[in-house]
Amino acid sequence: MTEKLLRDQPYFPLYCANLIADHRYRLMNLSERGLYLTMLVECWHNGKVPENPVELSKFLGYQQIDIDNSLSERVLSFFSKEQAFLKNKEVESEKAKILERRLKQSLGGKDGAKRKKEKYSNFQSKGQPLGQPEGSLGYINSDQINSIQVNQERDLPDIHEDWKNEFDPPKFNAYLIASKGA
Repeated sequence: MTEKLLRDQPYFPLYCANLIADHRYRLMNLSERGLYLTMLVECWHNGKVPENPVELSKFLGYQQIDIDNSLSERVLSFFSKEQAFLKNKEVESEKAKILERRLKQSLGGKDGAKRKKEKYSNFQSKGQPLGQPEGSLGYINSDQINSIQVNQERDLPDIHEDWKNEFDPPKFNAYLIASKGA
């Protein structure tokens, strides 16, 4: 489980102000800095790099001469030797912090889900639905109306009768004639 959580984190924090302030880094040449940062990235992803320069060159995919020219004491001072590998303690510390935070988040999420489930499992419904909703919701069920009611509604006076009487069809026709039907 630990390994999966770490692989989900594709980036790592690099505290640039601390790095630049470190005299070991400031004294490195460009190729040493490149090798150092490449080794840090590998340590983040794989946890370690080979200590042997021949194996390190194969592992990183660089030529042996480039590794020999760049793998100085300044670069090695950032790493600790464990068996036949080099590890960076700062990278391991950051991984541990992230793992601890993720485990706490996971446990908190599971605890919250459990509390939510308990809250809603105690919920009691107030009754069974009666079928059709009561009241007017803009929906008329055919069982609620009969044909007599429909016929009575047709006999109601038209509320727009006054407006219809004010409409002057000849003016409309005059417009059509003047506009040639447009």
